[in-house]
Amino acid sequence: MRRLILLLLVAALIIPAVAEAQFPITVRTGDDTWVTPGGGSTFVTFNTPDLPPLPAGFFGPGSQSFNGTVTFKGKPLTTNPAGALGRADTLITRLVDARFFFIGDSDTVPILINGLSLMSELPITVTFADGHSESWSVKVALSAVAPQPIGSMTIRLNCFDGGTFGSILPVLPRFIFTRGSATRVLDCGTGACNATNLVSIQGCWRRLYTGSPFNPAVCNVSPLPPGVRVDGDCDRAFEYITIGRRDFLAGFDGCAGGCRQCTVVEQHPAGAIHTAQPSTGCQGGAVEPVPTQPDADAEAVACPVPTNQLPTETQIPVGETADPGTVNQ
Repeated sequence: MRRLILLLLVAALIIPAVAEAQFPITVRTGDDTWVTPGGGSTFVTFNTPDLPPLPAGFFGPGSQSFNGTVTFKGKPLTTNPAGALGRADTLITRLVDARFFFIGDSDTVPILINGLSLMSELPITVTFADGHSESWSVKVALSAVAPQPIGSMTIRLNCFDGGTFGSILPVLPRFIFTRGSATRVLDCGTGACNATNLVSIQGCWRRLYTGSPFNPAVCNVSPLPPGVRVDGDCDRAFEYITIGRRDFLAGFDGCAGGCRQCTVVEQHPAGAIHTAQPSTGCQGGAVEPVPTQPDADAEAVACPVPTNQLPTETQIPVGETADPGTVNQ
């Protein structure tokens, strides 16, 4: 009995020491990808101080001003290798490591959007002075002429396996209007419109670490490997090379267990909302043909990278750093 009591006392001393030794917890720089669902939950309105109406003549002689609302859905980002990010249409990079010293601690890090690919759910109708009208499809990407502004993400560690986050994400967009072979472009980087500051408050995340009970394959988590080239502004060039997913899985609730997800609503006070869900559905290798043209509208998905591996240190290339200077070059 005396020996049992002694062992219990030793255990009582060791367990708090082990728990304390787990801190600080570091979440390294990395990329987060999102999928934008359709159904009208993502939209912009061309009638705000940041996004004024399209001027008369924008679509050709006699075209009238357009001041309507356009709803969007995601179109997978163009990548090299093709389909390496699966269904992801939005890519955001956390530029600095976050550190947590206790459960309930929070840290704020700078973020930058490095990929955006949306397409209108329905074409817009443009009217002309002579009474006829035309239908134009709309794509949204990132500005091709100006760098994206830096935003911020406040990450909270609510439990050992994850927590919540909120963010302020400025987006300097590029709108591409097409009708057959005709194209019109409105790039906010030229000063024709302003950056849109999208605010979210209810995001969730899960920690990824060796020995974690979370199995990405079971939850059908899309791959996000390092070294993937991304065309973020729809100009047929690859401006960004991914850092990859490391310790942070956006959109999955680490404190709930299982595969519970959360949807993020990024909202502007007037005229813009972006609804995003975690990128899933890419389990088991290539599942559909990949478009041969970078600008193809087909929503093909390929998954050449296995999804059943955790992002351990050995999966990050030797010498990989978190230098914000490599972003958007």
